[in-house]
Amino acid sequence: MSLDKIYEDINVCSKCELCKNRITQYHYRGNPNSGIIFIGEAPGEDEQIKGYPFVGRCGKLLDRLLFEIGIDVDKHIYITNIVKCRPPNNRAPLQHEILACEIYLIEEIREIKPRLIITLGRTSGYWWNKNKDFDFGVYYQEKRWLPMYHPSYLLRRKDLIPEWKKTMMKVVSAVNDSEF
Repeated sequence: MSLDKIYEDINVCSKCELCKNRITQYHYRGNPNSGIIFIGEAPGEDEQIKGYPFVGRCGKLLDRLLFEIGIDVDKHIYITNIVKCRPPNNRAPLQHEILACEIYLIEEIREIKPRLIITLGRTSGYWWNKNKDFDFGVYYQEKRWLPMYHPSYLLRRKDLIPEWKKTMMKVVSAVNDSEF
């Protein structure tokens, strides 16, 4: 299934109540051919309005941190969320909402065949850890995963930013140098 078809399906999905919060077409950010996929939790208010993941305050921090270590979001990574519609009041997605939406993320992973999956925050990290043995297809056998702090946590714990950047730089360099 192509990414275009996956996102066509996402934008007409009504598998859970979150679809009632959809106000624009939702899309991914970045380069599907980059080999690195970042997975967040769910759209926030800015993401709901603009239709892209990580474009609000947390996204601006993520973009800045990545830029500072030489990573261009548009060229070097692919960014998506587990849940594609915004939960009310910016709450974490509920289990049944994740289950309703996870097939789209699974299809994204099958299509992209990343060399590395980076989960941002507890919700996406828990989801990946629970599903890492899922059959993502013959083209994605490596299942390399790096759990990282979500940018919203880094906004509260700025003291963790240097270590986050250091770790991210090492891992992304290794992937890009084909050491992975």
